[in-house]
Amino acid sequence: MSIATSYNEFAPPPSPGMRKSLALAFLAHVLLIVSLSLVVQWRSAPQEVIAQAELWARVPVEAAPSAPAVESEEVLPSTAPLKPQTAAPPDSNKESDIALEKKKKEELDKTKKELEKQKARADKDQRAKD
Repeated sequence: MSIATSYNEFAPPPSPGMRKSLALAFLAHVLLIVSLSLVVQWRSAPQEVIAQAELWARVPVEAAPSAPAVESEEVLPSTAPLKPQTAAPPDSNKESDIALEKKKKEELDKTKKELEKQKARADKDQRAKD
């Protein structure tokens, strides 16, 4: 035996497919990095405005100038005493609500009667078949 041999004769042979597995792992990592960079780039795109506001006036209108200050402190007598304001009479919503409730009740009664008639017919047909 010569000492100049390039590898050990008693060493196990190299495993087959090592280069393929390394190339596949490298390719998977490259695809992962590319996909992550695309996702991050997509998220950095400007966002669309979802909400809108309607402007009623183009330029804000300033309030009227204040009245000049009166230097004299005279108290003006009131011409008429203030009367308490009475509340407006309630609308006829109660009457309309009552009418709507009656109408709903009548419709409910009609549907109940129709259901009872249908059940009676079904029972009659069932008895006729037996």
